[in-house]
Amino acid sequence: MVNVRFRGVELEESAKSEEARRRNPTAEAERELLDSLADSYLPDAANIENWQRLAGFSIGITSLLIEDFLTHPFIVVRRQCMVNSTARLYHLTPFSVCHIMLQIKRKQGLSTFWKGQGSKLAVRGMNLMAELLISHVTNEQLPREVSGSSTTLTQLAGHFIGKSISIIVTLPFYTASIAETVQTEQIEKKRSPFTFIKEGVFRLIGWQNSTKGHGRLLPLWALVAPTMLHGLVHYVITSCLQHLILTRHKKTTRRESENSEQRPMMEAYFPELMASLTGTVLTEILLYPLETVVYRLHLQGTRTMIDDTDNGFAVVSLCTNYDGFLDCFSRIKSEEGLAGFYKGFGALLLQYLVQYLVLRFTKGIYMAISHDYRGGSTNK
Repeated sequence: MVNVRFRGVELEESAKSEEARRRNPTAEAERELLDSLADSYLPDAANIENWQRLAGFSIGITSLLIEDFLTHPFIVVRRQCMVNSTARLYHLTPFSVCHIMLQIKRKQGLSTFWKGQGSKLAVRGMNLMAELLISHVTNEQLPREVSGSSTTLTQLAGHFIGKSISIIVTLPFYTASIAETVQTEQIEKKRSPFTFIKEGVFRLIGWQNSTKGHGRLLPLWALVAPTMLHGLVHYVITSCLQHLILTRHKKTTRRESENSEQRPMMEAYFPELMASLTGTVLTEILLYPLETVVYRLHLQGTRTMIDDTDNGFAVVSLCTNYDGFLDCFSRIKSEEGLAGFYKGFGALLLQYLVQYLVLRFTKGIYMAISHDYRGGSTNK
């Protein structure tokens, strides 16, 4: 019916095209070729969604690597402040931290802020491999991951047991990694990438085999309970906060109309990243005093030299004599006050400010890429 009604119009258009071909056959052929190529290569909805997923995953991985690289300097300074029991300045604000970082940079150069990053990543990889191996050897009786809806108490208990074992297995290397992160480079600048592995093995088989240890060094078994307590509590609180934030976010988004094609992709990635960041920040603030105690116990007796966080130029030797977890906690409170548990807190604020900015920048890049894909589909 449409062809009959508009047959005159179609004949007129056909006549115009024929006339255009006679006048300029080359230009008309080029136009038809470009039109056919555009129809062939413009992505359909399925391809757009697949490319958006790939872009989101790639950008997410890249942002995590950049985030880890950019935030490591604040981890270095924060840990140095936390273990410095004799420091007069507590660096509770970002302004104080920026000043001391500038002083350290003038003395040792910018590269000093990335010491220990390799060992930190190596310990993280060891922990992941230990969890996977434990889960595989026990035939998922100690699962590495559990789903919230269908998890039984037995599975949950096995999950925590598996994590506890992985913490114990990587404990000596975790100690060596902390020492490598905080030690000053004014005395020893060149270190082998595998030095922390050697020191971790020494700590495991007995510190008398090393030339660094002395009588105040705590035995490895004395570090198991506080380290496991910090690791498991940190994991539980972070997971619960992340779940609560995501649940609340999903309830909010259900009440809102989906008015763009970009929304499903945004809901797949960035709410989880933001929930993870928020949960981690709140957990770090909550457990900051416990982390301070754990770090001091790990480094006691290791004869580690750190940068003087009061002036940024001198070096300080870690000379503490805690009997254990409770003694360390009570002595920090009595000798340094409650604020002593939060030494270096300004560096923590800077660390997560950088992480938030990286996340926002990542979201902007993803939105721009998604906009380009939508534009291509719309033009079609």
